[in-house]
Amino acid sequence: MAEKKKTELGRKPTSRAGRSRGPQARGEQTRERILDAVLECAARGGPRAVTYRAVAQEAGVALGVMSYHFSSRRDLLTQAFRRHLQRLRSDAVELPLEDALRMTLDQKVALVNGFLEDMVTDGRVSFLAEFEFTLELARDPELRASIESDVGRTFRMAADLLAKTGSANPQADAMLVSSAMMGMILERLARPEDRAVKRRVKQAVRRMVELLFDA
Repeated sequence: MAEKKKTELGRKPTSRAGRSRGPQARGEQTRERILDAVLECAARGGPRAVTYRAVAQEAGVALGVMSYHFSSRRDLLTQAFRRHLQRLRSDAVELPLEDALRMTLDQKVALVNGFLEDMVTDGRVSFLAEFEFTLELARDPELRASIESDVGRTFRMAADLLAKTGSANPQADAMLVSSAMMGMILERLARPEDRAVKRRVKQAVRRMVELLFDA
């Protein structure tokens, strides 16, 4: 690497590559902040609450910045939902599912319960937004078409992960597990302080794991 020298003004010269990375990185950070703001707005008031003005205020950016990064409100919704699914895939990949065959039943149950607990605590806003987005897909065919490939990619990844655990029918199991998990997450989000709900969800997780691995 070439030695950096100070100019007569006491500042270090910046390479052309460095100059291009700076604004690009800042632009990406702004875009990420906007997409996080979309999830916050959707979690509070559904997709109808996602307007340029509301998101700009939530993200702390000027209204003109919204149009610079996103071509339309639908583009805003699509990119936010897509980013949520990407994060979900990243979280799932980190699960030690390949070790599941060597785990005891209790260890498997603890693994799934831990993942679910993370979803309803750290992931609360994202999953509230996902439920709202999912309902919007039923009302907006164009939005559904724009996100279909990402939804399919997420499902295929779930099936691949289940195949690694020894599932005899990973496609069917992926549908069962994803549907069950979303239902349990919704129950927990709707009644977060209800101990009976927490107990029923833990019982359901155990039963789901028993059916998957010990049937």
